[in-house]
Amino acid sequence: IVRPGSAPIKSDPVVEQIQGILKDLDFYSGTVDGISGPNTRKAIQAYQQKVGLNASGEIDSVLLDQLGAPPTASTVVPHPAPRPDDMAAIPVSASAPADAPAQAPDARIIKIQAGLKAFGNDDMQLDGVVGARTKAAIKEFQSLFGLPETGEPDEVVYIKMREIGLTN
Repeated sequence: IVRPGSAPIKSDPVVEQIQGILKDLDFYSGTVDGISGPNTRKAIQAYQQKVGLNASGEIDSVLLDQLGAPPTASTVVPHPAPRPDDMAAIPVSASAPADAPAQAPDARIIKIQAGLKAFGNDDMQLDGVVGARTKAAIKEFQSLFGLPETGEPDEVVYIKMREIGLTN
């Protein structure tokens, strides 16, 4: 609502990025608009509680770090950064369908990456792409829980993460 004589509410790119990540993780169901309101604060608070952070509902450096979002986020350079176009020709995984878009982030992969990050892989990027770092972290997770060590973000990994509360 814009009232006469008042400036419209400006969208904040950092808030928009956090809303987008939390929406992908099923913590936020509102519109990704970059405007922090009660739904955004509730989603942040729920996420903070889930991963053991101080549940303030505020965007702070700890939350940004946990979500893999830089505190200096900019609308010009999106984060997570997509892979360069020349990387699209290199297959990421033999199990990926040939008709799948090479750079489309997968919401389930982002959830698994967030679970891995919450599990202690502080350098994990939530980009929805199964790269070498994600595969290595998945293998370690599989090893610790007696799962087949494939390094793939399969249903077994996702179910185990749900069982132990790393994903919702």
